[in-house]
Amino acid sequence: MIKNRIYKSELIEWQNVKDLQPENIKLHYNIAYLRDSILKYGVAKAYDVCEIDGELYWLDGHTRTEMFRTLESEDIKIPKKLMANFCEVKDRKEAIEILIEVHNQKHNPFDYEVLQEFIEVEELDVNIESVNVKVEQIVLDSAEFGTDFSLKVGDKEPFQQM
Repeated sequence: MIKNRIYKSELIEWQNVKDLQPENIKLHYNIAYLRDSILKYGVAKAYDVCEIDGELYWLDGHTRTEMFRTLESEDIKIPKKLMANFCEVKDRKEAIEILIEVHNQKHNPFDYEVLQEFIEVEELDVNIESVNVKVEQIVLDSAEFGTDFSLKVGDKEPFQQM
């Protein structure tokens, strides 16, 4: 059975949560869109945290926290407490593994045409540039794989294997 690791949700003092990951590990290519969405919608997503030896650590929300600190430095008021989901972890190592493999997965991109039509039909006011709508291009180096694609003696063409 799949384990449900989320054992509670509650308001936390976000300024007191500690980092598990190095400060410079993230590439902040979408930071302006994050700022715009926070200013437009406020806090619309809960943090994900874990507790290790009585201390709270971020699993998800590092970049938002940096943005909240920036906004506070510009005299924009951020609530002292924000909602967080608590994830059960056995230790720091497992927490970091969850941080990397669960909270930093590549997200499925939107199909641009379908998204554009959805926005038009629903008459939405969203910035399409802020969401993932591009499919990654995979570029293969032929030198890495070679160019001899002939079958070994005795192998059958794919359609002959059926």
